[in-house]
Amino acid sequence: MKKAHWFTLMAFILVCSLLVIMMNSKQSHVVPEITLKVGNDDISSTLKSRTLEDPADFEDASLFRAIMNDPAITIPYVKLGETVHISLHPKPKSFEVRESILLTDGDFKYKRQPAQQQPVTLNFNDNENEATFTLNENVFALLSSNSQDYQPGGTIRGYRLVCKWEDRTQEYAFVIKTDAHKPSTAK
Repeated sequence: MKKAHWFTLMAFILVCSLLVIMMNSKQSHVVPEITLKVGNDDISSTLKSRTLEDPADFEDASLFRAIMNDPAITIPYVKLGETVHISLHPKPKSFEVRESILLTDGDFKYKRQPAQQQPVTLNFNDNENEATFTLNENVFALLSSNSQDYQPGGTIRGYRLVCKWEDRTQEYAFVIKTDAHKPSTAK
């Protein structure tokens, strides 16, 4: 009789352990939610993401290429000086944002550092899940010898966010079109 109780107790502990493991694995497969806005416009539809097992490979442009080659995505135009709002739920332990100038196929326009990946300075709001940055001129956009890049909306900029939570590291990428420089106000 004691063996039956011991066996039942061990089976119960095993089932409970499996349930806890299954619940934790389900949580780690849920991609944390991110929202991107410029003014009142939600530009989250341009996002692509992937889970990272190793440290981020900032030389990999595959997410940018996937965005640029997705016929369902329309790359939004964002005027220089606008503020981009990034909301992350749940809040990551850390995140980093980098910017690149891209070709129309999503590959890096400039292959060498520091032009390839520029860090973006974020401003954190009172709401701890939200950060903002202002879309300023990128000096590397002015290096192009292609006159089309200087047309309104002719500069393609890709942004990479690497977010770390307790149980995962997630990479997000989005792309916008903007101008190479602000128009001159001199008369």
